[in-house]
Amino acid sequence: MVPPKPKRKRRNDDDITTDESLDVINLLKELNTKMDENLATTKVIKKELVEVKSILSTHDKRLTTAEKKIEKVESSVSSLQQDNESIKKDLNAINLIFAGFPDFPDEIESDLYNRVKIILSTLVDEEVPFDTAFRLGKYVQSKRRPVKVRFLSMSQRNLIYNNRSKVTPPFYINEDLPFSLRRDYSILHNKKKEEIQKGIPKEEIQIDHKLKRITIQGQVFTIMNSVLQPINSTNCTSNSQSSSGRNSPAHSSKHFLEQQMTFVSQTPRSQTL
Repeated sequence: MVPPKPKRKRRNDDDITTDESLDVINLLKELNTKMDENLATTKVIKKELVEVKSILSTHDKRLTTAEKKIEKVESSVSSLQQDNESIKKDLNAINLIFAGFPDFPDEIESDLYNRVKIILSTLVDEEVPFDTAFRLGKYVQSKRRPVKVRFLSMSQRNLIYNNRSKVTPPFYINEDLPFSLRRDYSILHNKKKEEIQKGIPKEEIQIDHKLKRITIQGQVFTIMNSVLQPINSTNCTSNSQSSSGRNSPAHSSKHFLEQQMTFVSQTPRSQTL
């Protein structure tokens, strides 16, 4: 028979030695010191966080203020551009651009003036004087530089412009517009060509040059910062009117004009009237 194990004597608190008591006290002191240090560090971190939040708030306010100032500047720049565009348009309103004229590398001013006179005589029955006529750009072989013609009065300019439909391709008469307007108009007309190529009837596409808009089957697009963007409204209507009536001149006028154009292009410069 196995003898029972002797009972283990339970240790009383009175049995803890002085050294052990000191170790426990020192450990508690160390823990208390670390807690104080951590508390102090936490307070510093909280203070720094408050400062960071304050700085971020200040920067956010400054950023908001800067963004508002940028918006105002952009708006002012846009307004100035529109004003400049309007001024240029007004200054150039008395001019017309004649495109498709035969071009020569050694063309002299008198030859060009005579060609312009011949074209003008085919458009109206009366003689229309003009101030200046000159080519735009440098001569490039196989290309025809446009001619800018400046008239002496708006009435004379309008008389020619209102009869521009008598001109047949490759000859055209256009307004003298600033580059930005020519670019925007080109975007509109290129969009119209694209839609026609997709099969949309021309009658369902209207262009409003004044508002820089194009309406395609009721959907309106406008130009913003040189980009064509849709307008979410089917109630917007274009104020532009069909110019089909202007594009159907009498056959006799076309035939006579074509004869004159052929004469201008084939006549040697030294024999030009």
